[in-house]
Amino acid sequence: SLVERNLAAGSYYSQVTGSYDDAIAAYEAVLDADSMNFTALNNAAILYQRQRNPAKAAAYLQRAIRGGFDAFNGYSNLAIAEARLGDSVSARIALDSLAARFPAHPMNQEMRSMLAFAAGRYDRADSLARRLQVVGANDPSTVARALEMRGAVAEVQGHLDAAQGLLDQWVAVKKSPELPEVPLTAAAYTALDEIWFRNDREAGLARVERALRATPLSSIPAVQRPYRLLAEVYARAG
Repeated sequence: SLVERNLAAGSYYSQVTGSYDDAIAAYEAVLDADSMNFTALNNAAILYQRQRNPAKAAAYLQRAIRGGFDAFNGYSNLAIAEARLGDSVSARIALDSLAARFPAHPMNQEMRSMLAFAAGRYDRADSLARRLQVVGANDPSTVARALEMRGAVAEVQGHLDAAQGLLDQWVAVKKSPELPEVPLTAAAYTALDEIWFRNDREAGLARVERALRATPLSSIPAVQRPYRLLAEVYARAG
């Protein structure tokens, strides 16, 4: 059907070719035929967020939720869009709705930590991330996300040694045969700190080169290679 074809096209353009305009056009074609298609509304909203159009994203998510889209990501994506619009009250309302409908979901803490970080409330963000780490202790992916947020807080506050320690813990949690890119990703993050915060271009580049020798890009599945992160390292190094 037209709807199924365009949903498939939207997924292909967004995930394979990275052509967000084409993906949005496909999802809009779905909505022309079915204005309350929750998949199209949610996926288009995500892409509008990536294109820095949170107003459009929020409008689509609000429409989906009003129409009965009772999924966790609907409320969480709406909270992010509202926060990017500078509407902290609406963002909190979305998070409160999320918590009421999905009280046991660990992402409740993660979302509040992320929004606190975005608002510059770093101590609050760290506190919530620590709580997430405890609540999700039995889920490695949850622990990894908590460590990532705590590391971001430490970094922005200038506690680079603490940030590195948290990154090392993140590697220990994430590293697996299915994720061969993890050591290289971690090395790139450390290199960025060395280049950007410590003003040590040579150390940062040397770190990435060592990591690439230890974990060549050819040893990582193409879709998992951290090209964008490596490009940022080289761009910042000049």
